[in-house]
Amino acid sequence: MLVNILIKRQENSKTEPYIQVIPFDCAMHESVSILLEKLNTTVGLQDVDHKPVRKINWECSCNQKKCGACAMIINHVPRLACNTFIRDVIDENQCLYLEPLSKFPVISDLKVDRSILYENLKEMKLWLENQEKESEHQNLLRYQAAKCLMCGCCLEICPNFLPNGKFTGAAVVPITFGVLKQQDLDVHKKEVRNKYKKYFYEGCGDSLACKDVCPMNLPMDELLVRTNSLVLWRK
Repeated sequence: MLVNILIKRQENSKTEPYIQVIPFDCAMHESVSILLEKLNTTVGLQDVDHKPVRKINWECSCNQKKCGACAMIINHVPRLACNTFIRDVIDENQCLYLEPLSKFPVISDLKVDRSILYENLKEMKLWLENQEKESEHQNLLRYQAAKCLMCGCCLEICPNFLPNGKFTGAAVVPITFGVLKQQDLDVHKKEVRNKYKKYFYEGCGDSLACKDVCPMNLPMDELLVRTNSLVLWRK
């Protein structure tokens, strides 16, 4: 099917963005990542104004829903390109809109700099120092939390996350719950509590928009409740 692919393009961080419309014969069963690969390997590709289309910059490490690098806005919703199929998102006008995540600095086209995610984790000093015996349910929830791809979709949809603000967004919650142990808190309770309040708890509005867009379907509501209990309320 002939589809109009509208891509928000930006050669680099210092140039102005623009929309390029590319007519392309798409296979409805294929993913957006496969489509981008085809666009970049099509010889003589032209846009709707018959201008040549330069190579589209985007990021992908696995193409198997394991790395989170291909996160972008697809038809106005943050998604993973490798796990989004054209048949599921194409609109009634046979258009497909592709944009970079808006809450991160654009490197080029659909590729953004998500380093703030990791800088926030380092600032909060979230790493495991000890082991602890846990219940079967806690182990299951920690296993689920470990599936977080750090893709940034939750930050894109979050109404409270700002790129330069102190609120880290929901991306830190699975990591926090996954690594914090009670004996760590026994030693560093005040420090951990203060940082958690500063960087997450005081900024979260509990909209749970993060749960709706998470490509891994993480149980963000339960993770929030249990992390709050672990860090803030448990004596």
